[in-house]
Amino acid sequence: MSDPNARYEAEHRRFNDLAVVGSAEGVVTRARMAELAAAQQSAYRRVSAAQSRLTRAQREGDAAKITAARQRVTQAHAEFDRISDAVITEMFALQRARLDHTGALLDQMRRTWDAGDEIREALTTGNPEPPPEPSPSSTRPRSPVLADHREEVIAVDRRQQVPCGMCGGTGRSRLTGNACDRCRGSGVDPFATGSAGR
Repeated sequence: MSDPNARYEAEHRRFNDLAVVGSAEGVVTRARMAELAAAQQSAYRRVSAAQSRLTRAQREGDAAKITAARQRVTQAHAEFDRISDAVITEMFALQRARLDHTGALLDQMRRTWDAGDEIREALTTGNPEPPPEPSPSSTRPRSPVLADHREEVIAVDRRQQVPCGMCGGTGRSRLTGNACDRCRGSGVDPFATGSAGR
């Protein structure tokens, strides 16, 4: 894609799409995690209840009750182990999926930033339009020393200003038309000012 603006907009859309999908998947993942934790806790409570019944049977000294209680404890432990293994396996799978998506989101963020840098580079390496000539009525005699100093300050200031890479120096978001969040409508990259030409 040769047009830097078009590439940036395409990369930015992909980033937004990934962010929306990630947010939705995060809600589903958290709900499923809560369900899995609840299932494991329920199985553990059944183990505790079976153990309590075995303790009571042992206090009573009834051999038949003790045998039945021990069987329930054994069954409860086996069920807890089975549920715990399934819960841990699924939780790890969910976490891996979230980490994979986060990695993809970070990669897309980098591609979006790179596309914005291409816009800034294209603007800074291009030939800016010359300033308009002053009207005769606005010209007035100036001290040669002061005039030369003023032109030098203006030239240095222009070299230090880098157009915003998010809005391309327009000061407006390409997506919403509102003031750019990065430069806050100034059109100048606040994080790059003073670094150009060094």
